[in-house]
Amino acid sequence: MSLRSRQIKGHSLSSPPVLGVVVRAQTYKNLLYLALTFPLGLFYFTLLVAGVPLGVRLLSVVVGLPVLIGVLVVSDRLLVFERWLACRLLDCSIPLDRDTETDDWRDYVRQPITDLGTWVGIAYLAAKFVVGVVTFVVLTVLFVLVASLLLAPLYYDSTSLGFYLTGPVEFSLSYVVQFWDGAAVITLPFTITSWQVTTLREALAVSAGGAVLGLLSLHLCNLLARVQGWLATVAIRPRPVDVELPFYSNN
Repeated sequence: MSLRSRQIKGHSLSSPPVLGVVVRAQTYKNLLYLALTFPLGLFYFTLLVAGVPLGVRLLSVVVGLPVLIGVLVVSDRLLVFERWLACRLLDCSIPLDRDTETDDWRDYVRQPITDLGTWVGIAYLAAKFVVGVVTFVVLTVLFVLVASLLLAPLYYDSTSLGFYLTGPVEFSLSYVVQFWDGAAVITLPFTITSWQVTTLREALAVSAGGAVLGLLSLHLCNLLARVQGWLATVAIRPRPVDVELPFYSNN
């Protein structure tokens, strides 16, 4: 009986429906992963854009082939890092095949080239830049908007804080009520105009709205992180790893 009570109590405290997103550690791991998406995507994109064309141009002088192979090998190592990052921060489960370990340097070079997962992974690394740009824009807009609303009581009297339109927006909602001998139309007119925060009470209301928007933003970021975790799980295929790296663990 007491065990059941503790379980029920623990469940109610650990996973509240809406507010729990603030206290869950996974939320902030997701935010960290999203924050890293843009700089990592920019690095991957720069590596591929600089390395691949350079290798192609140098093919005529033989040097290009080692450059291209080097880009493939480095990309393969970066995919191992991406797998570790997704498993650590997003709690993803991406399998890693260790049965094909080898000490032969020729196999070390040949495996990334002949493995289909490497080429799929390179496409993933290239797409990471686009995903990173979108993520950066979403995070920046949400952070600036939520912060400006939450801090409204601190600066509402020193700036023009409010909702501004070029002119009134008028619209109406109509509802038809049927009777035995006819019908009646009920029309509700609405007018939306500009509104400026002029009192502390209004600023506090705006701040409360910012808190609600902050909660919704955290849920949106969690959803975005889950989508990126799914993308990583699909794109990063099991591959052989033959060297010990800090991100080598299967956890």
